Amino acid sequence: MGLTSPGLRVGSVVAITALFLGAGSVPAMAAPGDISNAAGQFISGTLVGQDLALVAALAGETATSDGITSQTNANNLDLTALGTVNIDIGGGVLVPLDLASAGVVYQFAQALNNASSRGSSGAVGSDGIIGTAPNAGVAPGPLTLDLSQVVANLGLPGIAELANLNLTVGAVAGSAAQAAPAAAVGGYNIASAQLTFTSPTIAGITGATATSTAAVQAQLDVLNADLTAALDAQFQLLDPLAITTLAVTAPDLAAVTAGLTTGTVTNIAFPGVSINLDTGEVTIDLDALTGGLNGLPPNTSILTPAVLTLIETSILGVLTGVTDSVQAAITAAVDATAITGDVSVLGVPILTVNTTVGALKVADTSGLVLAGVGLALPGGVASVLTALLPPITALQTTTDALSTDVLAPVLASLNPAISAVLGEALAIIVNNQSLVAGVFTETALRVTVLPNTSALALDLGTGQVGVNALAVAAGATALIPDNGPETGGTAVTVTGSGFTGATGLTVDGTSVPFVVVDDATITFTTPVHAPGLVDVVVVDPAGNSAPLGFTFTLVAQVITVTPNTGPEAGANTVTITGVCFTSATSLLFGATPATSFVVVNDTTITAVVPAGTGLVDVTVTGGGTCGTGTLPGAYTFLPAAAITGIVADNGPQTGGTTVVITGTGFTGTTDVTFNGTSVPSFTVDSDTQITVTTPAHAPGQVDVVVLSANGNSPPALFTFTPVTTATGVDPSSGPAVGGTTVTITGSCFTGATSVLFGGTAASFTVLSDTQIMATSPAGSSTVDVTVVGGGTCGTGILVGAFRYVPATVTTTTVTPPSFLASTGFGGMPIARFGVLLLLLAGVVLLIVRRRRDLLA
Repeated sequence: MGLTSPGLRVGSVVAITALFLGAGSVPAMAAPGDISNAAGQFISGTLVGQDLALVAALAGETATSDGITSQTNANNLDLTALGTVNIDIGGGVLVPLDLASAGVVYQFAQALNNASSRGSSGAVGSDGIIGTAPNAGVAPGPLTLDLSQVVANLGLPGIAELANLNLTVGAVAGSAAQAAPAAAVGGYNIASAQLTFTSPTIAGITGATATSTAAVQAQLDVLNADLTAALDAQFQLLDPLAITTLAVTAPDLAAVTAGLTTGTVTNIAFPGVSINLDTGEVTIDLDALTGGLNGLPPNTSILTPAVLTLIETSILGVLTGVTDSVQAAITAAVDATAITGDVSVLGVPILTVNTTVGALKVADTSGLVLAGVGLALPGGVASVLTALLPPITALQTTTDALSTDVLAPVLASLNPAISAVLGEALAIIVNNQSLVAGVFTETALRVTVLPNTSALALDLGTGQVGVNALAVAAGATALIPDNGPETGGTAVTVTGSGFTGATGLTVDGTSVPFVVVDDATITFTTPVHAPGLVDVVVVDPAGNSAPLGFTFTLVAQVITVTPNTGPEAGANTVTITGVCFTSATSLLFGATPATSFVVVNDTTITAVVPAGTGLVDVTVTGGGTCGTGTLPGAYTFLPAAAITGIVADNGPQTGGTTVVITGTGFTGTTDVTFNGTSVPSFTVDSDTQITVTTPAHAPGQVDVVVLSANGNSPPALFTFTPVTTATGVDPSSGPAVGGTTVTITGSCFTGATSVLFGGTAASFTVLSDTQIMATSPAGSSTVDVTVVGGGTCGTGILVGAFRYVPATVTTTTVTPPSFLASTGFGGMPIARFGVLLLLLAGVVLLIVRRRRDLLA
């Protein structure tokens, strides 16, 4: 429900001593004919206008004065009695407005007989001033707007991430005041505003964290086996004598991280955001997030792209704090994991291990001690550390990825949805101020549902004043400008005095829309009118203004340009038709003057087109008062053809190669030539691509040119390559066993890579580019002779060129002697058995020496 004002009356030229701001202000002297108006309504707007019963229940207060009698109207509006109202915005979408806890608000309107007034609503006192003691009843706020169905009906990706979207607003107040002829002023106050929604991605973070923690636990649980395998591999030369015994004390990571991903979390570095990890509910305190909702300039948007980005950043920041704490706890527990044990030979330790995962990560080898045979290990302790590090590093990699992995769905799903869905569903403007036709409105908070489509507004805390004016007749002194085209549309400013109470404006006796900017200024837009001088009058209850003259003039118009396309180089001639061309002073194609033009008559011009590019307007500047006529997008400069690429850029001299030419300006192509020879066929695929088939041409590099009425392309290059041909084989037959020396004649033999008789390769010698000597391989029947040329020459085949003459072949089978393979002891190769004996003897010798040293 919108606010309304009484009929507008007289303007003001009389100064008053003080602005009417409430108790204690100094009122102006009242006089009959002074007017003042005020209104106050707490809830209004097009959103609640969808429900007529709700409109009636939320009716505001109004007051008006004619300069004789003052009027004050006020009421206590008990919103709690309305409970929850389901507003149907169409398409089956409901927007519940929960007023059950909104309390009692005050609506106030006062219009005094001295052209001063105040309108206010919300958390205001009985005098209509913000911040005074509340009226009887429960203090106002909060009220909740449920946007769940709005979000669900948007059909945007990610809507599930903002399920149960709600806006909750605390106590709100707005006030407007004016003491004519001074300007109106407004004030507002918003106690709080919060957004809440439920994200399944955030609700899943606890489970995702547990999964990532379990992945680290799984690696930790097999760390003993991995490290044992690493040491076994390190001491494999002593296998099977070397025995590895390790113990890894793996912590319970689930217990270590217990309680870190439950409950409601906040982060002091990201004020205004709290997240319930159990339910996925996110609460955005817009006051804390933005640094304050009060004291902002008029018409300040809250949910700007920057604020939406801040919401995304803050949510991610709070969640990052959670995942970082989990990752830190896991890292600390893993680093403290003890690793003990040894590698022994015949019960004697050759490596002692007493360290931790953290020590190994920082290359601390103090817990790794080699002894006895182990001292001979190549690389020493460093090589042991190198062997142990891979499973340690893999464990660290999994741990380090925990935070990133858990937060990836937030970045992929939730954050994009916030900007896309929240920006589409809701707009919030604070300190809304407007001045329309002398009526000033202050609305503390405007919530717009579906701002990009239906744009249904909910206004909270509205005060309105005006029109307020001291009695005076209108007086118009000037029209700026005082002339304009017959087509209308000229913005005209009327200057003078006493305009505040104006009720109309006429042009040649016909009323037209107008705007009272202030007491000395009115603006209007001229209607369509036949050429000539007419009267403009300001209509005012206290007396109309004397008429001022406005002249409607003929206008130049451009109707057609024929032809409407031509080359970028210009120089072609076009015919322009239109109106008011006599004595035309200029003709432009875009911003470029025509090379020349001739005014044939008042409706026709012929012109030589200048050089230009792209789609341009054509503008004729008429003589006298005809003005300028423009036909938007009337002429298109077509570029000359240009080649940027050729694929393929080479092909056989026989022609027939399919070539794709890329570039620009191909529309209107008339031909494509290779060294001046037209191609057998071409197809203009688009303005940037042509497909052609090459003609036959002698070998060599030639120019390729695209011919176009808008200008031929500079040449590009294409290479015709020679082809391999086989024309003769002498002799043309030989024995099946092969060995016949033959001479093959043809072309493009230089660099040949193979000669085939049928499918069998033959030995050959290239004598020249036209002759090859080859020795036939064994074969049968009649076969093709093939020469595989070098480079781009390709393959030449002479079909049925050589015939094999059968011969009797005697085969003698020779059976070679056989030998017995010798083996070592027990089937083991002697060499390996000897090495094992030597190794065992060395180990025994070391043990004997160690015991002798101990006895000594």
